[in-house]
Amino acid sequence: MAHATLEHINYCTPDPLKTAAWMADVLGWKIRWQGDGGEGGRTIHMGGEHHYLALHCPSKKTATMAERLCNGWPDEPYWRFGE
Repeated sequence: MAHATLEHINYCTPDPLKTAAWMADVLGWKIRWQGDGGEGGRTIHMGGEHHYLALHCPSKKTATMAERLCNGWPDEPYWRFGE
């Protein structure tokens, strides 16, 4: 019977480099790739040869609403839910 394999997960973070340093220190993970994110921003792949976590901070110019909320960019009017 065939089985599914989880190859990677995307994780949105305001500081991919700081998150990667924490993962290297606490989990012993290695940076396997880093560079520009698809539509801007910064991406770092942390993990092993076959599985990894993609740490991504999108550029403010191309970020979706969910990515903006994830990164805590308070310049968005929908960030202030209680007002």
